[in-house]
Amino acid sequence: MSVIDRPPVEYTVILAFPGFGEEREHAEEIVERALEWLNTNKDEPGFRFAYPVSAHLETVLNVDATRERVETDDSVAMVILHEEDDEDGHALARDCEERDIAVCFTIDAPRPTDDRPPSIRFELRKPPSDEVRAHRICGETLTDPIGDDDEDTGRRVWELIAVLALGVMEHYWRLNPPERLFKIEEIPPQPHGPGGDKN
Repeated sequence: MSVIDRPPVEYTVILAFPGFGEEREHAEEIVERALEWLNTNKDEPGFRFAYPVSAHLETVLNVDATRERVETDDSVAMVILHEEDDEDGHALARDCEERDIAVCFTIDAPRPTDDRPPSIRFELRKPPSDEVRAHRICGETLTDPIGDDDEDTGRRVWELIAVLALGVMEHYWRLNPPERLFKIEEIPPQPHGPGGDKN
């Protein structure tokens, strides 16, 4: 069965954001913009959702509320923890890893302010055994004000598109691994080597 033929599935992305106010509203809007793009641009190259996959955002107040959703809702594919990169957040991240749920922490660091185009850098390394496996983005990516025609807002949306695509699709493929195009035993034998019978 190809990916296109697989049944549709809608996942939930949980945003744990303590408190209320403008920063929370900004965070919800920027994540929803990224999800809207991923839900509607599945033919675009690069970071994207597979055809059967879509996702929506739900917001809770803290780690405890997030844990309750993770333990009771099978649709949760990813959680974003704002200002929760601490012991409680790490414990939740380890529980999420056991359920193949992706996690993203926000970190207290300024975003780049230069005019270079947005880019995603990957570093391949073996993490320490005690390191929490999670994505990390600057907190300002979520909380800064949002402009209608703001280039910086577009950069922030693209950062979240990358994180959400990686996280949600990792969850999807772990639960729905790709099928082999053929079984090993179905490969026809070649008795005279790779070139076949040369006589």
